[in-house]
Amino acid sequence: MAYAQIRVRRLNNSNLASTEKHNARLFSPEECPDNIDMSKTIQNRMLYCRSAWEDEQLGMQEMVERRLKELNVKGIKKNSTKAIEVVVSVSDPDFFYSQGGYTTMGYGANEMKWLEDTYFGKGNVVCGYLHMEESKPHWHFICVPVREKEVAYKNRYGSGKRLEMRLCANDIIDGKEKLSAL
Repeated sequence: MAYAQIRVRRLNNSNLASTEKHNARLFSPEECPDNIDMSKTIQNRMLYCRSAWEDEQLGMQEMVERRLKELNVKGIKKNSTKAIEVVVSVSDPDFFYSQGGYTTMGYGANEMKWLEDTYFGKGNVVCGYLHMEESKPHWHFICVPVREKEVAYKNRYGSGKRLEMRLCANDIIDGKEKLSAL
């Protein structure tokens, strides 16, 4: 019996580029890790949150930045967690071939919908990368962790509270209970 496996990782400005390089397989044959069979990279696939982004062939960093801009996210600092990478796999590498037509793309689409519905919100899972050339097929999903938060303000005209879109990685993956809920 196969079971799902999940791993999460915070992404900020300093590691977005290296994550994109790994997920999109943008490295040269000399840089390729030993666990990757480069002859099978043709089987890799990508899911986009928006078909317009696919048409423009945007990179992962551009998609994250565009989504943050679309949502008018405030309070982004230099070292803020701009995205969360969620890696989802199945314990049995033969799962997709022995389950009577359950495909890797169908699994990825279902996982993307589950992440949007349960944790990140519609449109905040910006893309997904399917890797077929390693020992187990798995998906890397890039998710933008944003929430509408009440923020206190004070200026020369007065003070009060207002609602703003803010990054909120801690609300989703900080602590043992939240990670276990995933």
